Amino acid sequence: MPQKDLDEILAEIFLAQEEGSSDLDPAVWFSRYPEHVEELREFFRNQDWMATPVPDDIEKGPFGIDGGDNEDPLIGKTIGEYRLIDRIACGGMGTVYRTEHPRLLHPLAIKIVRGGAIADEEARRRFAAEAKAASALKHPGLVPIVDYGNDVQADYLVMPLVDGCTLQDYLGRRGPIAIHSAIEWAIQMADAIDHAHGKGVLHRDLKPENVLLEDDQRPMVTDFGLARVDWEDSPRLTRTGQILGTPHYMSPEQAIRGGNVEPRSDVYGLGGLLYAMLSGKPPHDGESVVEVLRSVVQDHPLPLTAWRRDVPTVVERIVSRCLASDPNQRYASAADLAEDLRKYQRGERTWAEQQNLLATVLGELRRDQYGQAFQYWPRAVAAFGIIIFVAHLMIAIAGYLGFDSPVFFFGPRLLMLGALAIGIGYWRSWRWLPRTVAERPVYSIWLGYLAAQGTVNLLIFGGGLEADWLFPLTTVLSGLGFIAMSGHVWGVSAVFGIAMLASSLVMPLMPSWAESLLFGLLWLASLLAISSHYRRVRKR
Repeated sequence: MPQKDLDEILAEIFLAQEEGSSDLDPAVWFSRYPEHVEELREFFRNQDWMATPVPDDIEKGPFGIDGGDNEDPLIGKTIGEYRLIDRIACGGMGTVYRTEHPRLLHPLAIKIVRGGAIADEEARRRFAAEAKAASALKHPGLVPIVDYGNDVQADYLVMPLVDGCTLQDYLGRRGPIAIHSAIEWAIQMADAIDHAHGKGVLHRDLKPENVLLEDDQRPMVTDFGLARVDWEDSPRLTRTGQILGTPHYMSPEQAIRGGNVEPRSDVYGLGGLLYAMLSGKPPHDGESVVEVLRSVVQDHPLPLTAWRRDVPTVVERIVSRCLASDPNQRYASAADLAEDLRKYQRGERTWAEQQNLLATVLGELRRDQYGQAFQYWPRAVAAFGIIIFVAHLMIAIAGYLGFDSPVFFFGPRLLMLGALAIGIGYWRSWRWLPRTVAERPVYSIWLGYLAAQGTVNLLIFGGGLEADWLFPLTTVLSGLGFIAMSGHVWGVSAVFGIAMLASSLVMPLMPSWAESLLFGLLWLASLLAISSHYRRVRKR
């Protein structure tokens, strides 16, 4: 039986989670797919949104839930020097308990990080690096880490017990909050995240559940469980290929496996928090985890005015800039976002307002929602461009020399189609049909193009349409194909399409051999540019 790709395995896990399957124990999947043990280990460790739900009968309280009369075997035991009193929160990365220390009188909370099958040595090293990073963060908008360590194979973090609820619970009780309050809280959180970035730490999981409201008034960001550390003395232990974060609030680059994560990813998370505070909704939603991830990668969030009409246009633009699919269209830093929000408070013109239509168009051209899916295609795409060019160069030479037999036209084109089919089969391990959601629109576009081109040939050689129209019409069809592809793949493809449409207008003024040569050159230039783009994507 052929081995499954990791993406196919993750899709199985998502479906099992949606169907409420009991097979979500990591050990089950490790034994089922031993060739992907390390990737699955990292995947399960970082999926706090796939955790076992907290029972409904647990009362809400500080940190979101209160342990009440739950039967937890750790309650009453001592971890390090900390005695566990009761459970107050739990998630995929671990469980939080109210605790007491013999020499420290103020209330504390301890987070016991999940272990078992998913706590390998690398994960433990990463935990130590993250704990060290979080403990170095000192800001009033961050819940500080006062201690961390390991006891009998249990990693733990200790922090002050914040008297308040999570932002998620607050919004659940009250719904959207006043605009001026949302702006002020967003500024405070942006300042806190900017402090973390200044220390080389990315949060990567900003969501309402990870914001505590002290006395329901002051937001404090917590849970750096997915943080990335960039300190020189700390190893970068997060692997390429992980899907990190909570789907409803994660950035597109996090949703795409292996995407490059940077401070602008946290800017996206801050935008998601502001969106939630103003609308009471996450920026992306769906009936399943898979649907949410699809929305993150492919869809722009609904405008805030779709949820409430009193949101000022400038605030909507600020949020939209934070939630831009292209990181380059977002604020460069959390500090820039905080400054723009302060400008709004002062009644000054914001950066978001200064972004004109041209900037928006350029951003759409740079957009590539499936960049990672095609990162291994550069050589194939370049080869396809060369094959198409050589075939039309042969047709041009034959036409220039006066060989007007259909053999000199159809021969090179049939050889071209055969070479393209063999090339696709070779680069795809002899599997010609599309296998992913990224490939299907590309296949449908170009199969439709081939069908339309075949119809044009039939009209010319059997339907009475003049042969002089062959290359102008074929070039128009090619242009439409590239423009259609720009909406599904790389936005710059529209430029190639427009160039082909423009070229079709001058082709009737050229000899037929020159039309063939120009057509081949256009395809060669377009595909070489696409190949170069995906080479850069792969290097990121």
